[in-house]
Amino acid sequence: MADILVIEDDQRIRELVCRHLAGDGYGVTSEGTGLDGLRTLTADPPDALVLDLGLPDLDGLDLLKMVRAVSELPVLVLTAREDETSILAAFAGGADDYVVKPISGPQLSARIAALLRRGPNETGDSLTVGDLEIHLGLAGPPLRATPWNSQPRSSTCWPTWLPAPAPSSPKMNSTQPSGRLQPAPEAAPLTCTSQPSERNWANGLKTRTATSTP
Repeated sequence: MADILVIEDDQRIRELVCRHLAGDGYGVTSEGTGLDGLRTLTADPPDALVLDLGLPDLDGLDLLKMVRAVSELPVLVLTAREDETSILAAFAGGADDYVVKPISGPQLSARIAALLRRGPNETGDSLTVGDLEIHLGLAGPPLRATPWNSQPRSSTCWPTWLPAPAPSSPKMNSTQPSGRLQPAPEAAPLTCTSQPSERNWANGLKTRTATSTP
């Protein structure tokens, strides 16, 4: 399970929070001052931080900025401050969630679990979908999708893995001398020639060009 650091000056609340999170299976470490919490965080980085704002040695908002200078771990602010100014300042300083005390144990568990699902916002993470790997947050030229074969292809070439289309009804020609409708002459059949390609990305796939006589 994940490791949680709790920075809370109120011993009773700190013990309740630690006991509840430990009951959920998390590894929990706690500190009662901002500087002690910062030392613990840098020496043994946790997976998430529960931070009180009303600390005895420094303001929690200042501590939050210090934390963000060295880490992108998820931060849940747990405080008695409910004014909008503090809430906005906490989010601006890098908080991922903000909860006003008191809070129930199940709600705290749900919020911690949600933060851990999102995880830290680290530059260089990658996303893999099948055979495609996308690197997130890395500087560089944008990805572009290009055709695997830039040769022109005729839309009249029928893919070899699909059933052949049903033959169309014969066209009638009304210009015969007899005045009777006669089947029109059949057009010359289309011939498709294979074009070499460097990448065959579907089994049996061949690019063909169509040629016909006028």
